Amino acid sequence: MDTFAVYGEPDAGKSTTCYKLFNLLQQGGATVLQSSPEKFWENYQPGTDFQATLSYNGKIVLITSDGDDCSIIERNVNRAIALIPDRFILAIRSRVWYKKSIALLQAKTNTTLRYFALSGGQTDTAKDASETQVANAIFPLI
Repeated sequence: MDTFAVYGEPDAGKSTTCYKLFNLLQQGGATVLQSSPEKFWENYQPGTDFQATLSYNGKIVLITSDGDDCSIIERNVNRAIALIPDRFILAIRSRVWYKKSIALLQAKTNTTLRYFALSGGQTDTAKDASETQVANAIFPLI
């Protein structure tokens, strides 16, 4: 499994970055196997959290955009351990204790982990550009 962490301050665009990546996967022909909320993409509002499991080019991809506290991160990591997707994308809010969950993920799945950081306090235009840049950087790695 390859794991990609979208990391940043509150309101830096982690959830929207995950959504932009979800969109890239759908445009590339991915099939949604499961989502919560169900069919969230039909009325998506920027910043809204979601979880989705997709099939893309013969790979299972798990995206969890809700990473605002350690219990949520732990739940998402446990979901990935149970599912063992080929690719796992998770959001992690900065200054939230997450290292225990990541250590467990690495011990149980032998995953590689890459961090993609988003800066906080940007203008809306710069934030949109950063979100798009990170989503476009992760997409070819899937």
